[in-house]
Parts: sequence; C-alpha cells; structure tokens
Amino acid sequence: AGVPPARRYDLRHPFASAALAAGIGLDVVGLMLGHKKRETTLKYAHLAPDVGVHAAAAAAARMGA
Repeated sequence: AGVPPARRYDLRHPFASAALAAGIGLDVVGLMLGHKKRETTLKYAHLAPDVGVHAAAAAAARMGA
C-alpha cells in the first residue's frame, strides 16, 4: 500500500493532537496516554492553528456573544 511501517508508539503524537482538537480535555488525553504529568501530555499536543480560533468562537457563542 506504500505506507511506511509504524509502531503503535508512533501514533501517540497524532492521537493526542486529534483528541485535543476534538475537544477532549488535556487531563483526559493524558490519562488515555498513561501520563502522570500534564507537562508530558503538552509535549504530545501539537495543535492545528485553527483549533484556537474554533475554541474562542465556541466560548463566545456559549457566552451569548
């Protein structure tokens, strides 16, 4: 299929980023990855640039703005 070999461990970064972008909290993602410290999870959390924009829009909508 032309897909390079991968290990389960290789998917941790994309999984953390996708989970956070989907709105799953940092602490929950950390639990799912087996992290004991938030700082460790933050290293895995490569957010897409538009995630912050969507988060701000969602918060503003919740506030009735």
